[in-house]
Amino acid sequence: MKIFVLNLILISFFLYSEENDYTKKGTPLYVMTESSSLNLRDSPNKGKVIAKLIKGEKITLLKSSYTEPITSGWTFIKTSKGNEGYVSDEFISRFPIDEVEKMEMISSLQVSVMKNHVGMRPIIYKIGNKWIGNGNDDKEPAYFLNKLALSKSPIEIFDSNGSFINKLKISSTSVAGCQNYIIANIPQTEVIKSMIETESLFVLNGLKVTKQILKENSLTKEQISIVQKESESILKKNKIKDSEIQKFKLSESSFINEGNRELISARFHLEDENKLETKYLYLLFESKSKKIILQEFKELSKDLIGYGGENHLIGVLNLDGLGTILIYKDFGFDASIKRIMKLEKDKLILVANGGGDAC
Repeated sequence: MKIFVLNLILISFFLYSEENDYTKKGTPLYVMTESSSLNLRDSPNKGKVIAKLIKGEKITLLKSSYTEPITSGWTFIKTSKGNEGYVSDEFISRFPIDEVEKMEMISSLQVSVMKNHVGMRPIIYKIGNKWIGNGNDDKEPAYFLNKLALSKSPIEIFDSNGSFINKLKISSTSVAGCQNYIIANIPQTEVIKSMIETESLFVLNGLKVTKQILKENSLTKEQISIVQKESESILKKNKIKDSEIQKFKLSESSFINEGNRELISARFHLEDENKLETKYLYLLFESKSKKIILQEFKELSKDLIGYGGENHLIGVLNLDGLGTILIYKDFGFDASIKRIMKLEKDKLILVANGGGDAC
């Protein structure tokens, strides 16, 4: 999954998105299955079963990442008893199972191909003290969603500023998109049906909204004037001609009230004769002091024109343990990537990227 790199943002990989290499020989793995046991085979696919592994059992990686069709999806491991063999990738985890089952997760809702349902797609999840961006091949979120579906546990749905919408149960899980990423299927109520086409909806497993944030998707005339002056100044610094500056459109804007301060989010873009976005400017700044928290001007490369660019703000939530987060949608090769940014004083810190679904 392509990760969009932002200029002028302080990124803390150690606090929020520290990555480990889980492909090295000797890496500990764990059996992740709801059944009583997992087969250890002497060869991939239909090999002879040489041992039964129990849920949560710790095993050691010997070799993975097979590329041959016959062995793809299988990992060669060693058990604590010294047995060596192959197990299906689908049923092994990088983390102890008790930690996986306590997972915290931020998910988004999307239109589903299933009639009268919406799909719940994980964006990022936290296991132990690590936030991880959900990828198409991550097994732990899939396990967690299946467990929620089996337990019939109700999940709470929130709008883009953390207001509670509804509480529903997951009916099943399935795969979606050309990359076959897993989603949870949720009954589509009339309320959700009326909102999902225009409003970003989220599910917060294991997380609580600590305070409401006012997010209005419109600005006053005075605020628009301020935004336009700020944008013109920045565009001039980027050597954009006055004639071109006048063609930049204010396409997305939000007024955000955290309670102790007010912010303005504004996105301008320039179109070509085919109505395709070619350049954009994004601004996030304090309304009163005009202090800029984030500014990014980008001219899209030819292969990105037509996708929609980056920095589309779709949600602002205040969550226990994270504080205020801004959720962005970035369009590119990996369409609809969701990016979670933590707001700390006058800077944004990347928590994780997740949810790419390109074909």
